[in-house]
Amino acid sequence: MYPADDEGPTERKTRRVLPETCPLEVLERISDGYFALDTEWRFTYINPAGCRLLRRRREELLGQCVWDEFAEARDTLFWREYHRAMAENVPVRFTEYYAPLATWYEARAYPSEAGLAVYFLDVTDTVELHKRDQLVQHAQRIAHLGIWEWDIVNDTILWSEGARRIGHHPIASGRLHDFLEHMVHPEDRDAVRTALAAALRGHPYDIEYRFLRPSGEVRFVHSQGEVWFDPSGRAQAMIGVAYDVTQRKRAEQQLRESQERYEAVIQSVRDGIIVIDEEGKVLTWNRGAELILGYPAKERLGRPLADIIPERWRAAHQAGLQNAVASGRVCHSGVREVVARHQNGEEVPLELTVSAWQASGRTYFTGVIRDIRERKHTERLLVQAEKLSAVGQLAAGIAHEIRNPLTALKGFLQWLQTRYPDVPERYFDLLLGEISRIEAITNELLALAKPRDEAFRVHNLGSVLESVVAVLASEALLHNINIRTELSPAPPVLAEEHQLKQVFVNLLKNAMEAMPGGGEVTVRLSSARGEVRVDVEDNGTGMPPEVVDRLGDPFFTTKPGGTGLGWMVTRRIIEHHRGEIAVESSLGAGTRVTVRLPAAAHPASEQ
Repeated sequence: MYPADDEGPTERKTRRVLPETCPLEVLERISDGYFALDTEWRFTYINPAGCRLLRRRREELLGQCVWDEFAEARDTLFWREYHRAMAENVPVRFTEYYAPLATWYEARAYPSEAGLAVYFLDVTDTVELHKRDQLVQHAQRIAHLGIWEWDIVNDTILWSEGARRIGHHPIASGRLHDFLEHMVHPEDRDAVRTALAAALRGHPYDIEYRFLRPSGEVRFVHSQGEVWFDPSGRAQAMIGVAYDVTQRKRAEQQLRESQERYEAVIQSVRDGIIVIDEEGKVLTWNRGAELILGYPAKERLGRPLADIIPERWRAAHQAGLQNAVASGRVCHSGVREVVARHQNGEEVPLELTVSAWQASGRTYFTGVIRDIRERKHTERLLVQAEKLSAVGQLAAGIAHEIRNPLTALKGFLQWLQTRYPDVPERYFDLLLGEISRIEAITNELLALAKPRDEAFRVHNLGSVLESVVAVLASEALLHNINIRTELSPAPPVLAEEHQLKQVFVNLLKNAMEAMPGGGEVTVRLSSARGEVRVDVEDNGTGMPPEVVDRLGDPFFTTKPGGTGLGWMVTRRIIEHHRGEIAVESSLGAGTRVTVRLPAAAHPASEQ
């Protein structure tokens, strides 16, 4: 079912019918712009589509002269063709550009004794896509409008010339059955029948279906229409318009395929890809972004990107976004490091590259993010290893230089203690205690330089922990601290027992010192997947993130009088045992230190 443009007998009939007897409801509903002028060029009617296309309100135009309201149309093709139609009493059709509205219009004007009836369309997109005359003509053929009229009483359908051009069929009329069986695609026939039946019950007729040309070619048609009823409510006729929308449908299909390819590429990239608009709202959030930051796409799309930026950086983000929108470019176009908040609350270090692009007069930003947590961890390990190596070499030299004179001092002091019994004992105790403390520091320095490995044997870690807890139990009671053990059966480990005891003594003492008012320390032993795990957990004061990050730095300590070597020695011993140590802590919530050691491959053997 189609729309009319050229003049033949059928077109003259259609033209007579539409302006004079077509119900206003039809004109109010059609998507074409339509207005009527009297012989003085005054507006007598304009439909809603016409108001929209001319960007004016109906009350502003009715009764006004078209050449006064649209003065820039004088001396243009609008003026010449409308005057020719009135002067020669012939319909005219033309395409013209109206500069004040920056719009190309396709107009069809039909004169009568009452004045001029004009149908018009906005064809700007079509004209601009086809710069040369032949391409413009091709676009106009694609966008042809056809008019059809169905005489329901006599079951006769009349097609205009424009409709016949769309369908490539030579006949000007036919019956509904023939139309459905020979011109409508078999898969769309039921839908067209249903739409027609609904129209006969008073509903608007608006449908897209596939039209079969005699050659077998399939075209897509968008058809609209409405039924006329007589005063008794009987359906008499149905009139409507049809558009060949094949190119649009094909373009939509190509766009869908392009979008699917784009989406497939975006989702297959391991890096995170995030697109935001000028307001900072997320438009694209690929699978890589989901994996890196933990947020599903459905939780981020349409929401501000600033929500996942730590509070201390949000003002800088907003300022950078505003500057980029104003200038149309990104201030920092290279690779840089930023921080974002993971769904679990963790701050994730990222490598970010941002580019700006424009579409439809708006600026958009594409950010590619890469998770660099592992790289940062590796860098920290390298720095830590370099520090340990340097400190170890220094420690070994210092320890060896100190031990010999320290031994002489200690021996001479013990001789003086026996030689001068009248000197108060507390003086000698004080001096010997300080020398013992220096000895302990030198021993730690030597252990830091090179932990001994010649005594590695298979040991039951549960027994080691029990002996350490037994040694520290009395000291814990003095400070109102309860040491609770949860020791599950676990495979043995290959280790140097005294070094492991030194590790767990250090960890338990640290936990006890974190609870000056008393509390509870839990020592938990477990195993899984070829490793043995020990957790030492307290409910003490805890540590802020900046302190946790510095644990293990040479001579860094939070204890009055501490050396900062205890944690370094502890970590060095665990690493020497091919294990790992990790700390989780927060202020007011206590601290948990986790030690992981590989289970012994052959429990019965010794090395």
